[in-house]
Amino acid sequence: MPSNDLLNLSQEDVLYLNAMEARGYSVHDEPKIKLSTIHRMKGGEDDNIVLLNNMGYLPWKNYVEGDSDDEHRVFYTAVTRTKHNLHIVEDGDKYGYPL
Repeated sequence: MPSNDLLNLSQEDVLYLNAMEARGYSVHDEPKIKLSTIHRMKGGEDDNIVLLNNMGYLPWKNYVEGDSDDEHRVFYTAVTRTKHNLHIVEDGDKYGYPL
């Protein structure tokens, strides 16, 4: 039985993995892109960081009600995780950190 059958991969996933292997990538390689939250990045660094300014409703509510120090610290943590390039994406959401 092929290993893809054991993993219950869809035909699309099998085609994708085959295409990646044909290009020299392996499923065992380190990922080229990592997704993370600000909180999970504490203590970590990466060469390039893309930061979305969206806070979500509850942090935004705390921010506008005068308890902005916590959100400033979280934002500071996020922008100091990069070694080379920081990209900040403003998504236009009303719950975004003010830039």
